[in-house]
Amino acid sequence: MHTVVVGVGYTGRRVLALLPAGSISGLSRPEFDLDMPPETLPELPQPYALLYTVPPGTDSENDPRLATLLSLFGHLPERIVYLSTSGVYGNAGGEMVDENRTPAPATKRARRRLAAEILLTDWCVR
Repeated sequence: MHTVVVGVGYTGRRVLALLPAGSISGLSRPEFDLDMPPETLPELPQPYALLYTVPPGTDSENDPRLATLLSLFGHLPERIVYLSTSGVYGNAGGEMVDENRTPAPATKRARRRLAAEILLTDWCVR
């Protein structure tokens, strides 16, 4: 399966370097800017998985970049991996954190990430 990385910053570049050439591609600014969105996504190999590493902007309480991407899909990915932050769980005092812990974001950044997680979860359910 082909992997598409949306957001080719530090982490996206590392993933691109680790996976076999020809099985992965990246979408990043300035060619693909979710703040000034294109009308469509580029043609993507089928089937594909998507790794989303783009952080939410700081000018909103949610993640309009992710919402924009989700509105552009023609062919849906087989899988979406969203790169978030453990900050959505707040200060765990050194305890292990996993997805079973109740979110308790303490910063604006973590609240935006949690909003993006909820947006993506709801979109996937629909």
